[in-house]
Amino acid sequence: MILRRDVEQAIERAGAASPATPRPLERIPLRGVRRAVAEKMSRSRTEIPDATTWVDVDATDLVAARDALRRTRPPSSASACWPCSPASAWTACAASPS
Repeated sequence: MILRRDVEQAIERAGAASPATPRPLERIPLRGVRRAVAEKMSRSRTEIPDATTWVDVDATDLVAARDALRRTRPPSSASACWPCSPASAWTACAASPS
């Protein structure tokens, strides 16, 4: 068991008044596979444009179905909250494309 006096003695012995000096960073040159991976990643980042896809979905009916389920029975299992899953949302949207 470590006691308070043990910690205080260790601080006194180490000279707590002097803060630790930071070490300078050491650069390690890239060689072999690391160099090839670094070059390919840098090149792909500069040459390949960013692509973002947004999909807007009207989930009004899905939220209403979830609320109706919550009112009829307490969520006692994961299957009680099926409208929460993205797969269910995708299925519901595919079933009614309007």
